[in-house]
Amino acid sequence: MKKTLTLSGLGFVAYRFFYSRIESGNAPLLESLNGRVLGIFLISLGIFGLFQATIQHIRNYTELKIQHDKVGYSVALVQSVILLIFFIFVIAVNFKILGYLYYLHYEYVLLKEYS
Repeated sequence: MKKTLTLSGLGFVAYRFFYSRIESGNAPLLESLNGRVLGIFLISLGIFGLFQATIQHIRNYTELKIQHDKVGYSVALVQSVILLIFFIFVIAVNFKILGYLYYLHYEYVLLKEYS
């Protein structure tokens, strides 16, 4: 769970860093690999890892429940499901809004350049 949080957090930071460079009028660091692509890749990698870990945990937890009668609910499973829902919600909201602002800014720069 730590690695997925780190990857997803790093993805948000990378996206915001590259976006703030463009927002302030600086040129992007890399032309082919921009912050949006890098951020989405890292966040997706983190979510995919969390999803895989959740599935593996459910399988192991089910086997443990079969072997032992008195097994309580899994706090880790609840946390991972909450994190998955949270990350998907944040991505949907954040990238839609920031992507739209990025598009408007890029369009404004192009119009300003060619006017």
